[in-house]
Amino acid sequence: MASFNKLKERPRVCVGAFIRRTSLDELPQVFNVLAGEMSLVGPRPHAIQHDEEYSRRIADYFARHNIKPEA
Repeated sequence: MASFNKLKERPRVCVGAFIRRTSLDELPQVFNVLAGEMSLVGPRPHAIQHDEEYSRRIADYFARHNIKPEA
């Protein structure tokens, strides 16, 4: 039976760990910032499509907009 605990037998783990350690997985977001489609500081924009979908599935979904975040 093969041992799956050794990193040399699982190169995908090494590549994934390298990408996360060097933050290369954030590179597409940097391109979006440079293109002006995304802000460098602040929360990610809310997806309007989610509002439409959730309002059909969840009763009183939009009531959450009336609640202050610190409450």
